Amino acid sequence: MNEIRGLTQPFAHGHSILLDASGEPRAIIETIKVEVIPFDEVTAEFAYSEGEDDRSLESWRYNHELYFTRERKAYGKPFDLQMKVVCENFQIVDIRQPQ
Repeated sequence: MNEIRGLTQPFAHGHSILLDASGEPRAIIETIKVEVIPFDEVTAEFAYSEGEDDRSLESWRYNHELYFTRERKAYGKPFDLQMKVVCENFQIVDIRQPQ
């Protein structure tokens, strides 16, 4: 989806600013590791590290299939188990509290 949207892919040791729903910066992260792999090759370890829902691979696949199906449909593309996904591991460098 990054190439369709024209987004820059994260890279190891790069920094990103996380914004809240109103567009205010709330955190700075440093990317530790990036892998681009087929959807159906995402590991249980990565799913757990993402920390969503119950942290299982099954939950990760279910929720991300829903998301990617919806997103790809907007571009006239079907969901594909072999589509490449960006798996990013990062650490929080700084947190900004709301003012």
